[in-house]
Amino acid sequence: MIKKNVFKVKKALKPYSKRLIVLVVVLFLAFILGAYKSAKVASLPDQNGWRTWTDDGSYGQISIYFNHSLSVTPNAIKEYNYKILKALQEAALKEEGDELIYSYSAPGSVTLAHGSTTVDVKAMGVGGKFFYLHPVQLVTGSYFDPESDMKDQVVIDEDTAWKLFGSNNIIGQAVYINGIPHYICGVVRRESGKIAKAAGLSEPVIFVSFQTLVLNGSVDSSSFDSSQIQTIEQGSEDSSSATDTGSTSSYTSSSDTSSGDTSGSSTSIGSVGPLSYGSRVGSQGQSIVSTNVNEVAGIACYELIMPDSVENYATSLVKEKLGFKDNADIVVLDSKTRFSFASLINVFRSFPSRSMQLTEFSYPYWENIARGWEDILAIIVVLELILFVAAFLLLVWIVVSWYNNRNWRTRDIVKKLNDKIYDFQSHQKRRKSNGKIKKTS
Repeated sequence: MIKKNVFKVKKALKPYSKRLIVLVVVLFLAFILGAYKSAKVASLPDQNGWRTWTDDGSYGQISIYFNHSLSVTPNAIKEYNYKILKALQEAALKEEGDELIYSYSAPGSVTLAHGSTTVDVKAMGVGGKFFYLHPVQLVTGSYFDPESDMKDQVVIDEDTAWKLFGSNNIIGQAVYINGIPHYICGVVRRESGKIAKAAGLSEPVIFVSFQTLVLNGSVDSSSFDSSQIQTIEQGSEDSSSATDTGSTSSYTSSSDTSSGDTSGSSTSIGSVGPLSYGSRVGSQGQSIVSTNVNEVAGIACYELIMPDSVENYATSLVKEKLGFKDNADIVVLDSKTRFSFASLINVFRSFPSRSMQLTEFSYPYWENIARGWEDILAIIVVLELILFVAAFLLLVWIVVSWYNNRNWRTRDIVKKLNDKIYDFQSHQKRRKSNGKIKKTS
């Protein structure tokens, strides 16, 4: 019976075999494009911090980019954290004592010195759990904790390591930034490729604490004001309190101060062990200057991993609690939904105005990479949509042709179905009647 039905189906579909082959090929191409999109999105480490936090989709990753004119400080970030955490607690999505996974960063530049060699590099001044949200590929060593009391650790890229030391096996070595020794805890590999280079990774880049960038480098923000830096000399009454309130520490070498030499080339430091902050300063014969930068502006990016089980919940909450005018003061992006089918269709619809920059925002390299892939994947999604539409039209064509060339009539099919239904109902009645007879007997 089954073989007979299969034979009938094959015979019925034989006139449409070419169209069916085309239909299968079109669906296969659409599947390949969809798989490529999913694989590419999963390969963007800076957009997938929410996946590593939970795999059930109940959390999202929100990125907030600030207008250059906004004076966003570390204290402002603490205030934002408090507002958002309080709102989540009121919504029963966080409990008392829970913390937010967040990071912030500011773009800028520093000059690195080792011996007689100096290198000008782009720098990211970071805070919070930056390396959790941005797991840069390590070649050797490890990341540093931006929230640690020690603010003298840096992560540099391979190119910079080879220019300064002729090797990438340099964990524990010191480089000088504005004459201040900073210790290399990790060496990373920059992303390669046309998009990565265009996004800002064509030149060397290092990662330092926000405090180091503010004190010893240059911050790329019109809101940065160096007069906001509060310096408290060692031994003053407020030195201990400044340290307790999350301040950082800057080093001032007595020999460098007297001579005015800030290159750091007069002092050579080899590989060192994991010294404490005080041990490092003491070993170099330097005095401590405690510096509070909590009210220094210049932060350009603020990121969160937070509950987002309902679509756009996290984005709406952030916009409401921060109190800024979206797309004028801030740009808010949700990494979990930005590569969805609907979002990419909207990206395609926004051509060419999407490429126009009418506001004072500067995106970091990871956001530029994401935006570049958004443009590419938007085209892929449109092609995928065209293929699905073509497959649907092909299927309709096949069905209509088959129906028009049928050797049966609809009323005959309806009559057969009615007969089948009648036979089934009669069979059920007979079974019930037989059951009643058995019970009475």
